[in-house]
Parts: sequence; C-alpha cells; structure tokens
Amino acid sequence: MSQSQATINLRLDDILAQVRALKYAVVHKAIRYEEAKKKSEALLQIVNEAGGKVAKKYGRTYRKIRFSDL
Repeated sequence: MSQSQATINLRLDDILAQVRALKYAVVHKAIRYEEAKKKSEALLQIVNEAGGKVAKKYGRTYRKIRFSDL
C-alpha cells in the first residue's frame, strides 16, 4: 500500500469515527437525532464516494453506509 493510500484510509477511518461520535452523542442525549444526522450527511457522502470507487475498481457492488447503520 502506498503512502497516499494509507493516508486516505486513515482519513476515512477518522471520518467514520466522527460520525460514530455523533451517533454516540445522540444515544446519550447530548444532541437530537435530526441534528446529528444532518451533520453527518457530508461526512458519509465522502466515505460512500470513496467506497464506490474502490468497489467499481474491483467490479463489486457497494452498499452505501447510512447514519442509521452505525
């Protein structure tokens, strides 16, 4: 794995961690579900685009990650 691929993977992991933190905040009633979902939309879009590219590269179907999946 090249340096840039490792950086991208780390970045995607960080993005998913941020979304999971939002979900955790909802569970502990720090923020409302709608607010957390709205904040996570852009982050999940980045992850889903990257996942779609990888799936296309290897001839697979990518199932998008939704906020409710986390």
